[in-house]
Amino acid sequence: MENLNDIIVKFLAAGGLGYINYWLLEKLDVSSSSIGEKTVHVTFGSLLCSIPDFFVYILLKSFFVKYFKFNNDLSNVISLSLTVIAVFFFTIFLGKKIIDLIYRIMRKVTTGDWETGVAPGEPWSAIDKSGESLVYLYNFEHKLIACGYGTSFSGSFDSNYSINLQPFDHNQKKESELNYYDAIYFASFSDASPIKGIECKGSSIHVNLKQGFIMVIFKVVEDKENKCRCNCSLKD
Repeated sequence: MENLNDIIVKFLAAGGLGYINYWLLEKLDVSSSSIGEKTVHVTFGSLLCSIPDFFVYILLKSFFVKYFKFNNDLSNVISLSLTVIAVFFFTIFLGKKIIDLIYRIMRKVTTGDWETGVAPGEPWSAIDKSGESLVYLYNFEHKLIACGYGTSFSGSFDSNYSINLQPFDHNQKKESELNYYDAIYFASFSDASPIKGIECKGSSIHVNLKQGFIMVIFKVVEDKENKCRCNCSLKD
């Protein structure tokens, strides 16, 4: 195994571990690319991410050789194994924060504002998918496609921007089937709810030019009484 070190170095330099970084960032909805750009983005992203991975490997190997006097092959295997583990957890817990910070700096430099401008990932990934929400979907002719409680959203554009809805119960049907302009009107207030008895705070509008729909989301306030109303509605 005389050339094991050379093999590992070439593997890291070619972006071998960098692909793990890129794959995890994509699953976290931080990085994305269209199908036509996929190969280029994966290659470039993997090579870029492999730079810090390589330094981690070198530091670990130097540490084991210097302080534990491991032979070259053993230090290579242990260092590579620990680097894989470090890359995995580092990307999961800090990857999104680092990418967000980079984009914030880019926005500040290009627009003079920390918040306005280009953002990582797809706009779909920026939607707050946590907690209870009331969701209304309209086509570009402003006709209602569907409405209900948002139960799950697709993670990225690869799944065609899909969403699962739990229909409102029959008692809420009449008031819940809002026309487009009423939905926009309610969304213009920070704490307005389109359904009586369900308290909401915060709303957002997602316009999907690719799939041709407009989604209006109202975030339900998470308290026991409010959650009970929603859960009861789901069961009725």
